[in-house]
Amino acid sequence: MAILYVRNVPDDLYAQVRKRAEGEQRSLGAEVVVLLRQAIAQPRAYDPLAYADLFGQILREREALAVAHGQFPDSVADIRADRNRDA
Repeated sequence: MAILYVRNVPDDLYAQVRKRAEGEQRSLGAEVVVLLRQAIAQPRAYDPLAYADLFGQILREREALAVAHGQFPDSVADIRADRNRDA
C-alpha cells in the first residue's frame, strides 16, 4: 500500500479532520482515506458523463410529472409574447 505525505496543511483544516476522525472513531489517516474516497467518487463539473446522467434524470422526472399531471405548456410562446408586448 502506498504512503502519502501531505505538507502545509492549514492548522484549522487539520483540526477539523482530526475532530471528525475522533467522532467517527477512526485514526487520522483512516479518516483522510475516507475523505479522499468520497471526493474522488464525486463527479467533476467537467465530466460529460456526469452531465449526461443528470440530464437523463431530469428528463425521466419530467416524463413522470407529465404522466401524473399532464403535459407542461411550452414557455417559448409566453416569452415571445412578453418580449413583443414591450416593443
